Amino acid sequence: MKIGIKICLTLVLFLSLIIPNAYSQTDLKQTELSTVTPALGNTFTGLQSGGNVNFAWNENMLLTRSPTAWRLFYVNASGIITEIALGASGTYLKSNGASSAPSFDTPEGTGAGDIIDVWACATGNCNALTAAAGDSFDASLADTVSPFKAGNTAGLPGTCTVNQTYHDTQAKILYLCTTTNTWTVVHAVGADGSYKVTLNNNSSASPTASANELYFEGNIIKVNQNGTESSVPIGPTAGQITFVGPTATRTITVPDANFTVGSIGISSDADGMSAAEMAAVTPFGMYGTLFLATGAGTWILPTAVAGMSGCLRDTGTAHDLILDIQAGDDFQLLGVEDANGDGVTNAAGSTTGDFICFVAISAGHWISMGQGGAWVAQ
Repeated sequence: MKIGIKICLTLVLFLSLIIPNAYSQTDLKQTELSTVTPALGNTFTGLQSGGNVNFAWNENMLLTRSPTAWRLFYVNASGIITEIALGASGTYLKSNGASSAPSFDTPEGTGAGDIIDVWACATGNCNALTAAAGDSFDASLADTVSPFKAGNTAGLPGTCTVNQTYHDTQAKILYLCTTTNTWTVVHAVGADGSYKVTLNNNSSASPTASANELYFEGNIIKVNQNGTESSVPIGPTAGQITFVGPTATRTITVPDANFTVGSIGISSDADGMSAAEMAAVTPFGMYGTLFLATGAGTWILPTAVAGMSGCLRDTGTAHDLILDIQAGDDFQLLGVEDANGDGVTNAAGSTTGDFICFVAISAGHWISMGQGGAWVAQ
């Protein structure tokens, strides 16, 4: 009997600690739930409006109704645990401040034209990165920057879009796509390390006012100084270089080891020369060449162009020499102009060392500038 009484008292004491009012689960009513403090995890079923209601103990030992599936919880300003529904796929839980309820929101940067997932690819290598208006990219703190697609000469793409670039590391050339599928050389370095600039040949270029420019127009180098254009015709064949434009002092450096600026050319022949041969003499042709005659013959001048000049001299023993001209040209000897097509000769009384110097003063007109020996019209 004493043992039975002790067991009963112990059970009553245990229930009084767990449920102060010693209610059973089936007798627990909704109005009395606030006085019950059961152990964490216990669930009770009681009457509410004539039906069964499930309750659970939360981490704060507060009795609540069973929560709705797929919810998160936060504590509001009143200390009440409040549930919040999960957001749509791809959204994130955003704090709205220390005293406001959180909410789900869409990440920034997912609009049309925005850059997304920068440096966030799985391997750290994003295949496409396109900036929209207002975006910027600052690489000033990077150790190195390689902004150009690079490869050898054969790797130059056959197609391109405007503003694309390609660095030919083999030929040391930088290309810029100026129009669709058109590469333009913007910078080149020679094999010896020297810099080269390639200029496009424009058949109808015009100088820009208040600008300094250098460009090709119809294979002619044009220099524009504040809207005033000068030109230098050049070509692959030997010939005259003419400066056209404002008169000014010009210094010309000719990098050729065969002659020095200010010297004359020298040609030697034993039996005369045709007009074509005289014009083709290097380096000056019909512009300041001394023609030496080592034997008798006829030297035929090409058609007179203003500025042409030269001298013919006998270096042998009294050779008969003829300096002939074209049919449409005339020659003035000692102030006397002869008929068209008539040159001069020393054949009437040739002596060793005879010479004559001549200049074309205008198109079709030759004059003698000095002579030694008995020179006469033909």
